[in-house]
Amino acid sequence: MMVRWWLPSAFDARCRQHLGQTDSVGVALIEADITTTSQLLERADKALYQSKTTGRNRVTFWHEMQPENQ
Repeated sequence: MMVRWWLPSAFDARCRQHLGQTDSVGVALIEADITTTSQLLERADKALYQSKTTGRNRVTFWHEMQPENQ
């Protein structure tokens, strides 16, 4: 959860406003069913696109996207 607190302070707010920048992050954790780095990156990528489609400026964890965790 440290990532959620770190991101807002990572970039200067004035710079973001000037550039029109938003920060979207997708996070996937290594779990027992992950056997390749490609699988891990695919999950992180899906979480990233979920962040972008649900409003940007957010962090989405792949495991939170799964129905059993909602």
